[in-house]
Amino acid sequence: MKKNILVTGSHRSGTTWVGRTITQHRKARYVQEPFNVNHSNRYMMLQLENWYSDYDYINLQQQSDIEASFSRLFDMTPYSHAVANLNAQQISWRTFPRGVRDILSETIFSPSILVKDPLALFSAGWLYKTYDLYVVCMIRNPMAFVGSLKKAGWEFDFNNFLAQENLIEERLLDYKNDIKLCIDSDDFIFKASILWNILHYIIIGYKKSYPDWMFVKYEEIALDPISEYKKIFDYVQLDFHDGIIQYIDAFTTSQSTKNIQTNSYVPRDSIASLSSYKSRLSPKEIEDIKSYTAKIGSVLYPELYLK
Repeated sequence: MKKNILVTGSHRSGTTWVGRTITQHRKARYVQEPFNVNHSNRYMMLQLENWYSDYDYINLQQQSDIEASFSRLFDMTPYSHAVANLNAQQISWRTFPRGVRDILSETIFSPSILVKDPLALFSAGWLYKTYDLYVVCMIRNPMAFVGSLKKAGWEFDFNNFLAQENLIEERLLDYKNDIKLCIDSDDFIFKASILWNILHYIIIGYKKSYPDWMFVKYEEIALDPISEYKKIFDYVQLDFHDGIIQYIDAFTTSQSTKNIQTNSYVPRDSIASLSSYKSRLSPKEIEDIKSYTAKIGSVLYPELYLK
């Protein structure tokens, strides 16, 4: 029986890389970040109030909106998918042939739906239990995570957690004081480190609760893309054919990344990406990150915290 897929985890951990690679297979269809607050998903018709909305701790209207949106997504007929996709892109004579192609593709291949969304991390347990998904959860080491945020200039407003009052008092109680400190702090490294702690604290909880999920470290894929992607494709029950292997090779070599200056999804020199944070962070910043993240980081990356 066909099962759908959720690719989540911390942002800047390779979720887009993994999601896009899986959906090179014709039996998987990509859906982009329905939990994104800034870019409401017109295809799913979902607009949420807070980043990292946790289904169990938001108001009843938002819960209803999420459930309706995902139930509609997973129950779509080929025709409904084509119409929703055209509406999301604004129907024109240019997009109409794409709609016809979508109907044929959906009818012939009946693809699994892959939802790529690190912002759904806090609701991933609910999504899994409600819709019986394959879940691939991405992890990345704290120095690389903070270095990537620094390069992108992405700051997080911790009021998104405080707005979910019950989430703070129950699920994130251990981080309540740190969250309040972050709201008043101008220290980018401190705030990014605390965010890494919170996201990976949630992930560690999932590792204990959901042993049938697949937890993948970005570093493992970067070191050996073909072998690690083979494991991922086996997990989501898609054949790992030559076309996929060629795509991975093309997107993970140094030859495919020359002169690229963007924070968007692009080909990457996967080996070089492992040490890129060293040019983005000063030695002091790296030591500060280690200090701020030692409790959680030493569980997931003990080798980084050895004296």
